[in-house]
Amino acid sequence: MAEFHLKVSKNKMSVWMTVSADDPEEEVSPEAIRDYLSQNEVVKGILGDAILELAERKRWNQEILVAEGKLPIPGQDGEIVFYFDTEGKLSPKVLENGSVDFHDLKIVHNVVTGQQLAKVIPPTDGVPGFDVLGMALPAERGKDTSLRAGINTSFADPEDTVLQADYDGHVKLKPGFEVMVDTVFRVAEDVDYSTGDIDVNGDLIVEKDVRSGFRIKATGSVLVCGTVEDAYIEAGGDVQVKGGFIGSGKGAIYAEGNVILRFIHNQRVVAGLNIHIGEEALHADLKAGAALIISSGHGSLIGGQAEAKTYAEICYVGNPKGVYSSLTVARTEFIDQKMDNLLFRLSEAEGLLVSVIDKLAGISNQIFHSGWTEDLRIQYRRHENRMAVLNTGIMELNEQVDALKLELDDYTRESFIKVTRKTYPGTRLKIGAGMLKLDAEVGPSLFHSVRGEIVTGNLR
Repeated sequence: MAEFHLKVSKNKMSVWMTVSADDPEEEVSPEAIRDYLSQNEVVKGILGDAILELAERKRWNQEILVAEGKLPIPGQDGEIVFYFDTEGKLSPKVLENGSVDFHDLKIVHNVVTGQQLAKVIPPTDGVPGFDVLGMALPAERGKDTSLRAGINTSFADPEDTVLQADYDGHVKLKPGFEVMVDTVFRVAEDVDYSTGDIDVNGDLIVEKDVRSGFRIKATGSVLVCGTVEDAYIEAGGDVQVKGGFIGSGKGAIYAEGNVILRFIHNQRVVAGLNIHIGEEALHADLKAGAALIISSGHGSLIGGQAEAKTYAEICYVGNPKGVYSSLTVARTEFIDQKMDNLLFRLSEAEGLLVSVIDKLAGISNQIFHSGWTEDLRIQYRRHENRMAVLNTGIMELNEQVDALKLELDDYTRESFIKVTRKTYPGTRLKIGAGMLKLDAEVGPSLFHSVRGEIVTGNLR
């Protein structure tokens, strides 16, 4: 008769059975095996296929695994999904033709207010297990992870799982999974092939130089502690360059606020407000939405063209060699266009009036020699009426011209050019519609416009 023997692992996770039988043809049913397991408290993880194979194939005197528990599956740890590059690796952009764009190194990770920066995925509870005796084995819950709101960030939900930006800027990951948005981006080296072009939300500080061919763009202000070469800078605020802005004329600075430079050679600057230059502007193209100021030390405007909407204050304009220098204050193209149109219409009306007068003279001559006829009477009255209409029109046009001159005076009333040292020959000054070309050196002077004429006054 067959005998059953069980071996249970110490952790009660596995059970092996041996069926001892002297007769190889001994019959043992699967039910008998299951009953024996139950009698020995083996109630979970029973391997039905193994028991069926043991009974049907009469695998007597062999140790067969007949029951196996299930280990608990720990829950997954919580994780943080970041919606920005946290590694900070500089990777140049590969273009479609296979070449590499070293201007686009993705050094800045810009974000805007309300943008989602990171999200916490909570840990899971895991799946419980059991041993062969039916004892439940609890599963460990996954470990929590901590996401911290740094400067200019906050959680957008009560569970503190979704982190967002509170301000425009560039996002950084700090130790301890702290995410911050910095509104000032610092470049501690030159802007060149090591950094690529820079495009930031917020303010930008470059602690060294900006090399030729590279571009800087900031929604806020830009400070360059060194020199700017043939580069491009665009700012939503002010631009300050502690060194100079030099090159071959391929560089440009565009700022919605003020532009402050030590000196500028050959380059272009457009400012929404004032342009301040500490030393000199040499062959530059300058356009200030308010004032142009080069009034400290030997501040000079030499060559090129400069324009200011309100006023200009400069120590020296031009140089002793007579280099052509153009300085315009209160540019008035919109008024000039109106004036040109009025003067054209006035000239046209005056020409027609002369023609009508000539025709009236011709008719009068015929009347003198032949007397009045009905046809001559009709012609005379028609041209006489035409002359009256033209005279009225000419009078109205002259009134409009005078009114526009007054408007021009109002526009330029507060505008002036103040030269505190010298204005050299070769200089062209323009205030509103008035223009003055200097063929001789002029000392300290205040230039302003009166009814389209530039008037010069000495500075006391």
